[in-house]
Amino acid sequence: MQALINFLARFINATKDAFNVQLSGSNVEIGGVSFAVSGGDTIRGKAADKPAAAAAHAVIPYCFYFSIDTGEIEATDGANWVVI
Repeated sequence: MQALINFLARFINATKDAFNVQLSGSNVEIGGVSFAVSGGDTIRGKAADKPAAAAAHAVIPYCFYFSIDTGEIEATDGANWVVI
């Protein structure tokens, strides 16, 4: 059991900055980039700024990403973005 606790502690310390998240009203910050959130499950931003699917999923599980410059809508399955 102690080995598992030590592993989790090392994992958290190694990845804590990768998922730097701050929530504020209808905005969310993922990895230092600020995004608007609508409907509680849709992140909005430019296509070039789209966060990694896993990082977005860590903030809003199974969320959508709406690229405001291309109109493309994608959903995350937790690991990948899928165009819908």
